[in-house]
Amino acid sequence: MPSAAAAHGRRSDQAQRWMPMTTETLAHSLAEEVTPATMLQMAGWHAQSGDPAQAERCYRWVLERDPHHVPALQRLASLLQSDGQRAPQALPLLDAAIALQPHTGALHAARAIALNALERRLDALESFAQVCCLAPGEPGALYNLSLQYADLCCPAQTEVIARHLIGLYPDWPAAHYMLLRALTALEADPAEIAPLYRYLIKSDPMNASLRFAQGLMQLKAGNYAAGWDAQEWRWDIEPAKSAQRVFGQPRWSGGPLAGRRLLITGEQGFGDILQFARYLPMLVERGARVILLLDDNRAALARLLGRIEGVEVVVGAQALPPFDLHCPLASLPYMFDTTVDSIPAPPYLSVDAADVAAWKERLAHLPRPWVGLCWAGSSQHLHNVRRSLPLCAGSRYYAERQVRERRILAVASRVAVACGLDGLDAAAARDAVPSGWTLAPLLERTAGTFVSLQVGPHAADIDALPASLRARIVAPLPAQPDFYETACLIRALDEVITVDTSAAHLSGAIGQRGRIITPLAPEWRWIERNGRSAWYPDMRLMTQGAVAGQ
Repeated sequence: MPSAAAAHGRRSDQAQRWMPMTTETLAHSLAEEVTPATMLQMAGWHAQSGDPAQAERCYRWVLERDPHHVPALQRLASLLQSDGQRAPQALPLLDAAIALQPHTGALHAARAIALNALERRLDALESFAQVCCLAPGEPGALYNLSLQYADLCCPAQTEVIARHLIGLYPDWPAAHYMLLRALTALEADPAEIAPLYRYLIKSDPMNASLRFAQGLMQLKAGNYAAGWDAQEWRWDIEPAKSAQRVFGQPRWSGGPLAGRRLLITGEQGFGDILQFARYLPMLVERGARVILLLDDNRAALARLLGRIEGVEVVVGAQALPPFDLHCPLASLPYMFDTTVDSIPAPPYLSVDAADVAAWKERLAHLPRPWVGLCWAGSSQHLHNVRRSLPLCAGSRYYAERQVRERRILAVASRVAVACGLDGLDAAAARDAVPSGWTLAPLLERTAGTFVSLQVGPHAADIDALPASLRARIVAPLPAQPDFYETACLIRALDEVITVDTSAAHLSGAIGQRGRIITPLAPEWRWIERNGRSAWYPDMRLMTQGAVAGQ
């Protein structure tokens, strides 16, 4: 009787012989000889050699003959997940595998990764928690759970797990890094955070994520010189690393710009682009002909930013005009040596007076003051739960927040019992976003007519307002306005009240006065000067607690 090793070697030899053949040829000519194990080997070789289509055929060949083949289900799911456009197809395969083997932690971990790819982060948290419950002593499972907690803005729970892991593995840098993330988010004493940075940088001096995070801390502390320098590490971190454009022309290093054609590549979100667009006129003043390149999904900014004198805006697939130098937009504060005292703060974006007058005419029948209102950012933003504020108790976002907190508390209870994590329940309570806080108390204290600037699914939240407030709010914007149209409306108003979203940056950029409701843990950009934003001095800063009357 041949040994298992010999049998494995023979299957390996067969698979190597069949490697040049297509899966279809193999299935037809050697159907009596091929086995699922050999086909899985072939799939692995195809995947490693850069032929995912053939690998997929191999996996599907196995599943056609045995739909309950768990390794084929799992590996096909992984293959599909590596193709971003087909990632949603991975989840049903993993669900089928888990139904067959519900106690296999690796399947739940793979499911969590698939859910994160679909931005279903709470569902992913529950899957990571299941891995921990299946293997309570597995440090990798707890580490992955702590990462998920951190991404869900649950720093107190992240801290509990990180300290537990450090107690077990005091020399494990990853656990110290999670503690660093937690303490930073909790706005702990810098004296407690600094030793963690020193330890981690000593153990891995080229860690881009660590250097970048240290830069954010420096920016928040007002140490802009060190902060901007550290932000350049973003190019070694995903997704910026993959999204970085490569050009044959040199990057601008700060030299003379007179007569030069300078390509500025837009990056990050709408708010970031609006915030850093203040540097474009400064480049024009230095004599540059500026070309601003925006991705297709940022095309809504093109009409507004194209009004900056001396700036040509190009969107995505359009052919780039000739240029001499290039520079990323978010690197401009670094290139201009920006300090807290030298932030270019005057309004730098403009709209046509006639378009503003048209909006004023449309609103003329409404009682003044006219107060613009925006209460929710993009639900895809990792920190949206900390920066958005429900409009009222009956709104969709209010309900979403309550469901979120219940699910997170339930996960904490399960994991605390399964893994013996004392304090995780209490940490979950600390992390809970005050679900009772809403904008309604501020609206009741504010006179006039509210003009909704809200877009997306939460625009319908106004229907949940009490009748007395509902009668005072209008929503004149179309479902998907571009930023120029929104800017014209904002300029026609008397004031804007907005959470930390693109509406805040847009209002400040055109010089509209108003109030920005800062997140529960404000990031570096909301540095305060005499109660006002250092970046947008026409905008006052206020906390969510103050808005909710707490």
